[in-house]
Amino acid sequence: MFNRGVEEMDADTWVANQVLLHEIEHAKAEARKRRHIALQPEDYEFLAKFAREKGLQLTKAVIKAVNDSKKLDDIKASFYDSRIDLALWYFEKLCFSIQVLKQTKSSNQLERTIKLLKQVEERYNVETTFMQDVCKAFINNNADIMTVNEALKELGKMILRKVMLNEL
Repeated sequence: MFNRGVEEMDADTWVANQVLLHEIEHAKAEARKRRHIALQPEDYEFLAKFAREKGLQLTKAVIKAVNDSKKLDDIKASFYDSRIDLALWYFEKLCFSIQVLKQTKSSNQLERTIKLLKQVEERYNVETTFMQDVCKAFINNNADIMTVNEALKELGKMILRKVMLNEL
């Protein structure tokens, strides 16, 4: 036991207190490292509202806003990139292939469309099984044109999302 004035404490309590004191000193040192920014009242309110809406602390809201801004800049930059051109070309080719399939309902065109869907799947790392199934169902009169169009639209969104978010 260690003598601490009038009170005595055992070794475990003393060690726990020392650890706690060290953590407090460390937290104080970290707090001294913090940097502050001055905001106009309306800017502060705008940021505080954003933080509340997102359920974040004010500091985390600033970081999220900056990160989201960077992502948006990347998305904007991707529009001037040849990857968008190529993705749109593939999607246009796919649209034409499915349009022919809708007009002819032939097994030959179904094979061509499925081959193209597999190319798109490999190139853009998107799942095309659903679109393939919808095309097969359409040929067998188990799906209508609206279903084909909706599945195609969703596939187009997946392709663009991969390109725009640089997830290839």
